[in-house]
Amino acid sequence: MAQNPSTHFQIVLAPGIEGTFTNALPPSPEESVLEYRHGNSPIFYPIKMPGLGKVGNTVIAGARFENTPELQNWVKAAEAGSLTEPEVQIEYVEQGAPVVIWRLQAASFVNFVPPVTEGNDAMFEQLNMNFEAVNVSAPA
Repeated sequence: MAQNPSTHFQIVLAPGIEGTFTNALPPSPEESVLEYRHGNSPIFYPIKMPGLGKVGNTVIAGARFENTPELQNWVKAAEAGSLTEPEVQIEYVEQGAPVVIWRLQAASFVNFVPPVTEGNDAMFEQLNMNFEAVNVSAPA
């Protein structure tokens, strides 16, 4: 598999299916704010409390994977909507070391387009994923 420049992203779609890419719109979790005021409160302003968390879609462009039977089976399962391990891991890498790791839980694919094969590589022009939760961490 061809190595990208010193600053890039790595993605793990499932065990044994790893790839690299350079363009991404990483997940950005947000928390909404709930405002509540007791009916008999002497303070006119509402109390602000943390609300529900929400996340948007993640878009990955130019992902390159090694064309293996595992990847081909994963593509068939993704097209059918029957992925058995829907957790996806994305790492931002600088000079060979991961800097930030995103773990997308219950990921599914929106506008899934099968990869184009180029020799021993398979390239996804664009992967658009939605997910239920994200865990952002620094490497250990």
